[in-house]
Amino acid sequence: MLKIEEVLKRLEEVDRVLKSVDEVKIKVLSQLDEVAKKHSNAVAKKIDEVVNAAISEYKTKAIEEAKKEADKIRREAEERRQKILEKYQQNKARLVQQALQLLNL
Repeated sequence: MLKIEEVLKRLEEVDRVLKSVDEVKIKVLSQLDEVAKKHSNAVAKKIDEVVNAAISEYKTKAIEEAKKEADKIRREAEERRQKILEKYQQNKARLVQQALQLLNL
């Protein structure tokens, strides 16, 4: 009878230990979820920072390129305007000269 009582006591101890293990397992899983969420949020935040920095850098580069292109277009337009103006003045001078010749002046 003594041995049965000892076995029962040990079984009760094993049962308590198993319950304790289950509780620890639940706590560990819960903490694991918290840690995963925390790190997931940190990684997502870091990714957002990197993406935002890349977007900002791209915008800055795009603006600089647009400014350079606009300046190039402005210079080319100014050169064309100058050439047109020179041709106009030459043609005007030639026409005035021809008119004067026609009038024998």
